Amino acid sequence: HALGPVVRGGRAWIQADLRHAPGNSGGPIADAAGRVVGVSTMVMNTLALAVPIADVQTFVRAAGITA
Repeated sequence: HALGPVVRGGRAWIQADLRHAPGNSGGPIADAAGRVVGVSTMVMNTLALAVPIADVQTFVRAAGITA
C-alpha cells in the first residue's frame, strides 16, 4: 500500500495508501511480495506515513535490541 517516498521535516517517509486513524500506528507496511518496507507511524494532515524499514533497522542496532 505504499505510494513512495515523501520528504517531511528533512527526512524520508513512506506514504501509505491506506485508511489510517490515530491509534493505529505500529503496524508493518509490506510491498506486493510481502516484504516489510516500513512501520506505520503517524497521520500528517491527510497522509499516512511510515518509517522506512532501513531506518527501523538502524535504530534497533543502535539501541542494542536483540530478538
